[in-house]
Amino acid sequence: MFSSTSSLDEAGDVVRHSWVLHNFALPACAVLPLWWKFLQTLRQAKDSGRHWPHLGNSFKYLTAALVIFYAMAHPEGRRGKVWIASFLVTMMYQVWWDVVMDWELLVVVPRSAQASQPPLSEDARWCRCCWTPVTSLPGSSFVLIPIHRYILQPCHRLYTFLASNKTTLRPKRLYARDAFYWRVLAYNVCFRFIWMLSFIPAYHFSHTGQEVPTLSIDFRTYVGAVISVAELIRRCLWCVIKVELETIKVTDTEREYEPLLVGQE
Repeated sequence: MFSSTSSLDEAGDVVRHSWVLHNFALPACAVLPLWWKFLQTLRQAKDSGRHWPHLGNSFKYLTAALVIFYAMAHPEGRRGKVWIASFLVTMMYQVWWDVVMDWELLVVVPRSAQASQPPLSEDARWCRCCWTPVTSLPGSSFVLIPIHRYILQPCHRLYTFLASNKTTLRPKRLYARDAFYWRVLAYNVCFRFIWMLSFIPAYHFSHTGQEVPTLSIDFRTYVGAVISVAELIRRCLWCVIKVELETIKVTDTEREYEPLLVGQE
């Protein structure tokens, strides 16, 4: 492939047009870490004997690998709305996993009794008939009963839950400013998609040797450098919140065992 007299430009041209590199080596390097993490979480579920949260974590890596692998095998212009929807759903699941499972950053707490029962408006009083029990409807209402049971009642339960509870930061935190956590959360949501895009190569080669672009972002320009730095910052912030949570857990555990240690002394 290379000779002793090959220049850097010739070597770069060979690497750029290498069919094996862009069709096998780079896709394997992108997917294998996700596959190993998937197998690792499955092994954790088997060793611990608990399906949750290990299977949920494995599902995160599996869906990411499938979305990325599909993007590798199809040109950018041929990915339909299904792939875009899958990408967005996968990204939302990853964000939820970061915030709720890895960071345990948000908790649902009940509102005050006065706030959970706001005064009903005229429209709300008029619509209260929608929440009447199913048993009070006429028996011949073959259309009303399914609508009431599967649409109106679930919506009412969701409204009641949202009205009587609120989402806030977990009470135990090490950083004084709440704005720091909300900014990290917003940054993680905005740049979480970069984690998946970073696995997709810029192009691959068809069986005829033609270059097929798979990602319009040119990582050889300053755009690629900015994206890499943004992903690095996101990972650092993720580690900061994760280490904070583990520190809180270790501290609470030491406080639980402190009376026992004092008694032994």
